[in-house]
Amino acid sequence: VTLDIVTHGFRLTVALRYLDHRGRLRAALRDVLEDARKAGVRIGRLYLDREFYTYEVLNWLRHEGLTVIVPLRLGSSQRKRWEHGQKSYVSEHLLKDSKGRGAPLPLRIHVVVRYQMGERFGKHGCQYLIYAVLGGLSLDARHEVPLRKTHELYRRRFGIESSYRIAHQALPRTCARSVPWRLLYLGVALMLENEWVILRLQYTSEGRQGPTGMALREELLRFEDLLELLFLSVSRILGII
Repeated sequence: VTLDIVTHGFRLTVALRYLDHRGRLRAALRDVLEDARKAGVRIGRLYLDREFYTYEVLNWLRHEGLTVIVPLRLGSSQRKRWEHGQKSYVSEHLLKDSKGRGAPLPLRIHVVVRYQMGERFGKHGCQYLIYAVLGGLSLDARHEVPLRKTHELYRRRFGIESSYRIAHQALPRTCARSVPWRLLYLGVALMLENEWVILRLQYTSEGRQGPTGMALREELLRFEDLLELLFLSVSRILGII
């Protein structure tokens, strides 16, 4: 489980924990949030993967007072309840504890309707994007989640998968099956990617009008170029590796 922060369109990984099985989702999430807080990170909203759409996780986050956006995990029969109409709308849902121990958890459901024009996979017609929103419900809430911006806000986490692909370039080739070693390798790779992001912001960006206030010169420092420079530097110190 990783926790990334997104600021001005740039992404940094601030916490990493090993998840041994799905039943420990809440514990893993609790650990990465605690690691982030120790590092001085103030969390405004959480954009979670749909795997975190569980009663245990969301009920705990409610008590933590956090604002959360997470896609619903729906079967075909459940989708019929939400996939109707041509306009986005807000509804309510009571998420029940599958173990029957806790009281139903009230959630606000944002159904964002987008019309597909055949750009992706040649599909046309209404596309229904269904999110559960927890917290930030009052009109004066600091982190209020407007219906029309729900999908736009959640899109901020879409780059996490591409971030993993970038970090994969820095992973060593190993036959080791040791989980701690593999987690260490991934942590180092993500740290290198963080440094790459910071270096680009410092040395390859220029001021420009727009949402981020800057533009990056991508060609000036690619991730593979940084890895090559690090390899040459280490080789000079330790010899050919």
